[in-house]
Amino acid sequence: MLSGTYDNIEIIVVDDGSYDNTATLVREIAKHDERVKYHYKSNSGPSSARNHGLSLARGNYVMFVDADDRLKPEALETILGVFDIYDCEVVSFDFETSDGSCRESIVTAPFPPSGLRTARDFLHLLYAGRTGNFIWSYCFKRELFSLKSYKFPDGINLMEDAVLVNQIARNVESVYMLDEPLYVYTVDEASLSRSPSIARLKEGMEALSLIENLNTGDPEDSMYHSYMFNMYMYIIWSISHRIKDYRFGKRVYERLVKHNACISFNHKQRIKLLLLKMFYLH
Repeated sequence: MLSGTYDNIEIIVVDDGSYDNTATLVREIAKHDERVKYHYKSNSGPSSARNHGLSLARGNYVMFVDADDRLKPEALETILGVFDIYDCEVVSFDFETSDGSCRESIVTAPFPPSGLRTARDFLHLLYAGRTGNFIWSYCFKRELFSLKSYKFPDGINLMEDAVLVNQIARNVESVYMLDEPLYVYTVDEASLSRSPSIARLKEGMEALSLIENLNTGDPEDSMYHSYMFNMYMYIIWSISHRIKDYRFGKRVYERLVKHNACISFNHKQRIKLLLLKMFYLH
């Protein structure tokens, strides 16, 4: 970020209780570059850390970059160029992976062509898997947070990105889709193999409840229900393949069926539900 083509930036590093040499490294950089600000916050999860960073931000635009990832050198200049040309409150952009693996292993469908979209159109692209819930794949006007008081949900550290993306998308006029891979996501095999704890999975269930409460549109919107189905399936998969907490799994399964009671499941979803029913309700 410091070596990017746009240099009028503020980098707020929130150290959420790291155990490595983050503090030493960032403080040393900050001595020589006033754009870097270091702030320590006791370990309370990504939602709290990001909200703290938002409270300190003073620029016109806000982005979130995870610790192991990076922006391409031209990213900020390209994104700000979009804001200069188009009347939008959010820019959504594509990404690539650090190991060269296919992005479709993370987001299920190709990124849409560049262009200005209404909030409703953007939501449909999100539901269809054309863009992701990842907060690092967006740039926002800061006034969305400073004036409208949007923030990450307190105490939720799984699917918290999805809550904020859904909240903002329902309350803006337009989103620009930028079909350029400006963010490099680091694939961490060790992280992929780690299981979310039951406590975190329950936080994920809370996140899904918040998203359900936000949905005031067509109750039979099949794209929305497919989107929610996939997020429920992530939680169920985590339980059945890693933790094997059958009681909690049964609760998630029953809520999934209840949530989607008003729609017809497609063939693949019916098969998945049948297998889950056999697994949890035998």
